Amino acid sequence: PRASPIRPPSRSAWRWARPLQAPQGRAAGLGLTFGGNADVSTGGTFFGLFSGAGTALTINGINGTLTVGRNAGSSGTVTIEAGASANLANRITVGANSGSSGILNVAGAGTIVNLTSNAADEFGAGITVGRSGTGTANLSGGAVVNVDGTGGTQRHSTNVGGSGTGSGGNGTFNVTGSATRYNVTGVSTSLVIGRDDSNGTTPSTGSMTISDGAQVSFPNTGRGSVGYSPGSSGSLTVTGAGSRLNMGAFLGVGPNIHNDPGGTGLLSVMDGGVVQAAAVHVGIGGTLIGNGTIDGTVTNDGTIAPGASPGTLGIGGDLLLSDSSVLVMEIAGTAPGLYDVIAI
Repeated sequence: PRASPIRPPSRSAWRWARPLQAPQGRAAGLGLTFGGNADVSTGGTFFGLFSGAGTALTINGINGTLTVGRNAGSSGTVTIEAGASANLANRITVGANSGSSGILNVAGAGTIVNLTSNAADEFGAGITVGRSGTGTANLSGGAVVNVDGTGGTQRHSTNVGGSGTGSGGNGTFNVTGSATRYNVTGVSTSLVIGRDDSNGTTPSTGSMTISDGAQVSFPNTGRGSVGYSPGSSGSLTVTGAGSRLNMGAFLGVGPNIHNDPGGTGLLSVMDGGVVQAAAVHVGIGGTLIGNGTIDGTVTNDGTIAPGASPGTLGIGGDLLLSDSSVLVMEIAGTAPGLYDVIAI
């Protein structure tokens, strides 16, 4: 059975300044869709604005979802800002199906979005940006997104560019601002950037940036991948003082979350940014660059290019270099500051 979406007109705009509660979801799930719906192959254009303290959007029930841009030809933009709150059952999808596009903006101090798992949900809690369509999510200005995976045993995955249920997507996820937070809890959690399960037939592209003091946090069992699937590509940039990704147990740059061979991955850690993971594996298709810090042990089968013409890349654990490892170092002289450094 299909989900039962609340469908606004195919081309319209909502501005909401008071609580909006979607009805209780059925076993098949309840969907609130902005741009396209479940009943037609092409959709329209829709804009939704939820603004101001006291404004609340609530979706209850099993398999509840917020979808921004669903079908081919459809586009949607949803903004949650200025102290508004949203309790959205377990998932948000931005740019769901091929030919769709969506933009999600979550902005401002006091603005909070909560995603909560249910033991009966088919999938775990999280956000997918660019599943099979084109999606952009912007989290900024002190806004907070909480992904609570403690209520279910599913994998609670944040996906940027493709997912386990879609491929061919193009996703961009920007998290910026000194008090901006994206927090994930649960036993089985992951961050996946650039995934397709089509063996490269319909590759996906994903890009995530954490900047200006923003922080993204997973529990100590969390697992991440930049360039999850062969044929797909992913990039992750953590830049600026105070900017941080706490990944937990493992981050693959090229390898997938299970440390199997994946696609093409680029990890940039710049200008005081920090990436934490107990183990970081730069695979054959992976590249690590920058003058920030990796808080963990790094195994390199790919390429490491420290510095920023030139500069120092800090590694808080061991550095293990395989036979295929490539180091790219710039040397402009023998005086300090004229050559790249890996500080271990």
